[in-house]
Amino acid sequence: MTQLYDIIPDIHADIARLTQTLTRLGYLAGPKAWAHPEGRVAAFLGDFIDMGRANRSVLNVVRAMRHHGHAVAIMGNHELNALLYHRPGLNVDGTEDGYMRAHSVKNRTQHLARRWRLAKTRER
Repeated sequence: MTQLYDIIPDIHADIARLTQTLTRLGYLAGPKAWAHPEGRVAAFLGDFIDMGRANRSVLNVVRAMRHHGHAVAIMGNHELNALLYHRPGLNVDGTEDGYMRAHSVKNRTQHLARRWRLAKTRER
């Protein structure tokens, strides 16, 4: 039997959009993870984080689905940028601040805003 996949790109921390998308595709929220009753698999194409307010919730849904065999997932540029921002090393753009992604005002605003949103989410 051929495995069927549902392609889901660019969630960007929008848990409402993620759950609506899964519901429209026929997935059901189970006690441990969302799953499709016909065995289809969600193929997440990265960009789970940034822009929205639910980074952690989106990651938890995708992680649970992947752990239980209901999804495959690849990292997007937003996840890569976040990892590089926090990883010491040589910067690809020549900035010598000790991190692989420059701690420029633009990047600092983006990544610290994400940290603030995560903290606010934990408070709820």
